[in-house]
Amino acid sequence: MDRNESLQLYIDQTLDIRELSSPQVQDMQDAEEYRLALLRNFTKIGRIGQENNEILRTHWLPLMHSQDPLANEDKEALDAFSHSLLDAYQAENIDLPMRYRQTKRLLDDALLQDDDDVKVCALDSMVEASFAMLHMTQRLVPVYGICYRYRDEGLKAAEQLLTYLEQDRFAKLKDKNSRHLVLINSRYISALYDRSDHYCAETNEHDLAQMHRALELGNDPFYREAAPDYDWEYHRFRTLQYITNFTELYNVRGLSKTELEGVYEETMELVALWKSNEAVYEKYCPRNLIELYRLRISRLTDRISAEEYRNRIGDLIREGDDTVFTLHGNMLQTLALSEYLFAVDKNNITPEDASNLNEFYRKLIWYVHRMPKKGSFSFMLTFLSDFLKSYVEVPGAPEFEEVCLLLMAAMHPPTYVHSLSVAEFTRCITRHLIQTRPMEFIGVLDCLNVAEVLAAEERIVDFAYHAALCHDVGKLFVMETILNYGRNLFSEEFDLIRAHPSIGAYVLSSYESTAPYANVALLHHQWYDGTAGYPTEPSGMTAPEKTIIDIVACADCLDASTDTVGRSYKNGIMLDDFLREVSLSAGTRYAPYLVELLEKPEVYRDITKILTDGRDENYRRAYEFLSHEERRE
Repeated sequence: MDRNESLQLYIDQTLDIRELSSPQVQDMQDAEEYRLALLRNFTKIGRIGQENNEILRTHWLPLMHSQDPLANEDKEALDAFSHSLLDAYQAENIDLPMRYRQTKRLLDDALLQDDDDVKVCALDSMVEASFAMLHMTQRLVPVYGICYRYRDEGLKAAEQLLTYLEQDRFAKLKDKNSRHLVLINSRYISALYDRSDHYCAETNEHDLAQMHRALELGNDPFYREAAPDYDWEYHRFRTLQYITNFTELYNVRGLSKTELEGVYEETMELVALWKSNEAVYEKYCPRNLIELYRLRISRLTDRISAEEYRNRIGDLIREGDDTVFTLHGNMLQTLALSEYLFAVDKNNITPEDASNLNEFYRKLIWYVHRMPKKGSFSFMLTFLSDFLKSYVEVPGAPEFEEVCLLLMAAMHPPTYVHSLSVAEFTRCITRHLIQTRPMEFIGVLDCLNVAEVLAAEERIVDFAYHAALCHDVGKLFVMETILNYGRNLFSEEFDLIRAHPSIGAYVLSSYESTAPYANVALLHHQWYDGTAGYPTEPSGMTAPEKTIIDIVACADCLDASTDTVGRSYKNGIMLDDFLREVSLSAGTRYAPYLVELLEKPEVYRDITKILTDGRDENYRRAYEFLSHEERRE
């Protein structure tokens, strides 16, 4: 098999892995068939992962690590591979970090050449790849700064690219495709304006001016004549759409009243353009999305009431086709719900709002379960993160903990089962430790002495169990990295994985029902003595939940080390092997009192039961959890 065929096989197998990691419950007769399917699938994932790593070692790494300029055939191979990994216009993404890395490599080579057309193509690819990585990392609150490297890299490339708008430079471009790319990026640069918490009047004014400049290009006779084959009407449509997107999430940017009035006029022009050629524009922007834009700006400019806005957005959510898994399908399922949540008065939830939200939440969860884990999956996660950050707990609807677990089960059943298993181990260890060393829990749930600990045993055990269930909520925000079994992770991806405790703590702390578990989620990867692990700050040494944190940390490693289903791409170890690891690391990684506790016959027996019957039962619970949602639909 030659290089191009091998790299295409890598892509095909990476897609296979995503599908294999989350089998559909509707295809299964019962829970046992589902569990066995997961076991078979992850055994296959292990084999595919090894094949993919060998493909990269043989065909990809030599090109990436070469210090010499790439030969033309090597550049063509990498370029073709890049476009297969990501098509931003179709929202098809296979491996964004890999695309980003090799795009940088190709750009370095292109900038050494004395060929402006080659440079323009390479800069355009850099903008596209940077946007995709920005989109992936924007959701990582409160470690939001990770996204700035991609925003800055993309803006740098876009600004270099837009120097070709100077008329003399534009005229010298030989390839009409290069001229088109420059014009496209005059509007596409807006995609790099991140949705941070640092918007101000100055940045809004600058960003809108940039888009108005892109609109004006279509009225300039020079560019019209220099690019006669360019689709100027589509250019205007897309630029107007990007301007409309500046009001996303109920005007999170904080545009002024005057700016909003301007956006209203431009949105109405967008609507008129769409209606002038519905057959064409429906492919780029579905009718319901156009209506969402119109409703949002109408509400933000007080042209319709808050009640009418919520009612009309609710109608759009109900009308959304939950069998369409394209980028626009994702947007209509998630963005519309986030807009509804932003418009709800959280201090005055009406019975109608509560009923609607319960309906909309269930609809979204089931949509996520059925959606393929490929294509626009990464973009879907960004929309989904907005939903999780704006979630409203209402009577009759799932509390935040249940929603997170449902989404976890829908996107990656092994992570859901891992959370269940860690919770079972945590409950077991907590109960035995209270009975043998109750003094370790002084401070937990404000217990001041041993007598109060013993009196609060059930409350402490329940708290520990639910804290463990929630410990990996942050993984929902980095799920495409969790799904990456096809190759070894890059350093950038380890940054994302290490961010999951901080992200989880942030979102859990936003809800009254889960706020008590935030510290456990934040610190469950820190070592007992605070000398290693992540995040390095704050230290968990003085946390009142210190003992619970240490138990969850141990339970987390216990499950990860011994799992032979969800992690069957690695070899699970036996319980005795894990206990030796705990003994060797007692006082540093693990709490020293856990060594003696885990070796007690009754504790060893209970842990062993969870490792066998309990884990199988948790896979059955995953099936029941998801099939219950299917029946509810």
